[in-house]
Amino acid sequence: MLKSAVRIKRERVLARLSRERGDVCLQVIRPRTLKDWHQEWRGTNKIAAAHAMISHLRVLFQFGATILEDGECARLLLALAEMRFERSSPRKQTISSEQSRAFRKKAHWRGWNFMALAQALQFELLLPQKEVIGQWVSMSEPVETDVSHSKFGKWLGGIRWEQVDNEFVLHHSSNRYLLRNSQMVMEELAILAQKPIASLVRDDLSDRGPVIFCEVTGLPYRTSEFRRKWRLVADLAGLPRSVTNRDNRRATRD
Repeated sequence: MLKSAVRIKRERVLARLSRERGDVCLQVIRPRTLKDWHQEWRGTNKIAAAHAMISHLRVLFQFGATILEDGECARLLLALAEMRFERSSPRKQTISSEQSRAFRKKAHWRGWNFMALAQALQFELLLPQKEVIGQWVSMSEPVETDVSHSKFGKWLGGIRWEQVDNEFVLHHSSNRYLLRNSQMVMEELAILAQKPIASLVRDDLSDRGPVIFCEVTGLPYRTSEFRRKWRLVADLAGLPRSVTNRDNRRATRD
């Protein structure tokens, strides 16, 4: 069974295909048509999005050719097999310690202390955004959680305070992270507790619930809102527009 995030992404791509090209007869589609569509989806710099659209078209044509035994789908599937489309180059951007410190400083300036903590956790532990802030899924998802919202759904997957033991060891996703070895994380925890790092103990912090949440709503961040605010803070901190949140996983330390 596909994970919720993967399924949601696939449904969005298919919905876009249906909305933009669903009324086009297969008989009128030519290889040149597919190239034109790809170019339109690509725009100025949306290589990954265009690749996703073409990949889903390929899946649809394969289903039509093999399951429905449709001749037009077989023709288009063969055409796609012989075509080559531009793909995104592997990312080489990194975030430095200096940039991470600048980001955290601006996040605090905006009053977003948990955004600063999230940055520290991602940078120091090399965790992806989803592992740190979690994600909201539909209420219909067969998962148990103690955090839910009538509009946003169920929250799961992010770091919780229950996962941090008395020695500041984080037990998350079957891994152990020694937070005391992560200077930036300890600095942020000390800020939350309003105590010096040297005297900080586990009882100074929350004992349960999501670690990262939005100060405005009091709920864990939605992915779109976190990304929007992360970019805003990154701009304030002077990070190049080419640097994104996912570059934390290729962090470079001074």
